Amino acid sequence: MVALSIYMLVFRITHIVSGIFWVGSAFFVSVFLEPTIEAVGPAGGPVMSHVMEKRKAGVIITGIAAFTAIGGLFLYWRDWHSMYASFGDWIGSAFGGVLTVGAVCAIIAFFVGSGGIPPTINKMNTLGKEMATSGGPPAPE
Repeated sequence: MVALSIYMLVFRITHIVSGIFWVGSAFFVSVFLEPTIEAVGPAGGPVMSHVMEKRKAGVIITGIAAFTAIGGLFLYWRDWHSMYASFGDWIGSAFGGVLTVGAVCAIIAFFVGSGGIPPTINKMNTLGKEMATSGGPPAPE
């Protein structure tokens, strides 16, 4: 029983703490950082370049999201196997149904974010370097 308690404790802490950081970083970027960078115009380019290239914010946020998803999947698996005989019984229960909807939404968010953020960051970095070397806006294409 102690091993199960330690298992649950480790994965709950991993899931909850990394989830707080994932949501908090997404909130900070979308509510504060992006609007500020947009408001200051071209002067914001070096800041975003530093945040994304040097500080690796995109990679770190993706890693935090992975920890959240992995911790959640371990908790989901443990609850499903310890409480119900079949997967149908699990998702048919109110508790299992709610956790299943939450898990599916989180996994979709993880894949959309990890699939969409890195290419966007790479494009932004390429455009920023192009603008810095040319001294003006990038080519229209």
